This record gives sequence, structure tokens and C-alpha cells, in this order.
Amino acid sequence: MDLIFPIVHEEKLRQLISVRTGEQKKYSLVTVLLNHYLDDGFISMVRYYTTRDKEPKNKDEAIQIVADFVYNVFKVIPHNAKSAKM
Repeated sequence: MDLIFPIVHEEKLRQLISVRTGEQKKYSLVTVLLNHYLDDGFISMVRYYTTRDKEPKNKDEAIQIVADFVYNVFKVIPHNAKSAKM
């Protein structure tokens, strides 16, 4: 994540890259969330937020967070990738 951080301009994505998670705080939160999304889609990310040990969210809160992440942060990634190629 340290390699891509300098080229990421979207603030929410930068924050998710900066937040470390796991027992040893060695994984970026964006990596964990992307893994859950790729494993089983939207509902998998909702499950992550509702079942995590630290500050679990209720389903409504989790759905709001995940919807914002998927539809506002993930959609920025292809846009930036296209811009970088031009």
C-alpha cells in the first residue's frame, strides 16, 4: 500500500489505506474490505462491519458504510486508472 499511496488523490481512499487492521496492525483496511467484497460481494462487507470485534455496527450502519465505500470509493479506482493511462 505504501507504493500506491502517493498516487491516490481520493481522500476517503487515502484514509482507508492509512488505517491498519489485524492483530499486528499490518494490513490496510482497504485490503481487508476489498477481500471481503471480492469473496462474497456487498453482503460480505456488511458482515465484516457487523461482526468485527472492535466497535461492531448494526446492520443499518453497516449498509450505509458499505454503500458509501462501494459506490463512492471503489468507483474512483477505475476512473483514476483511466486518467493515468491517458
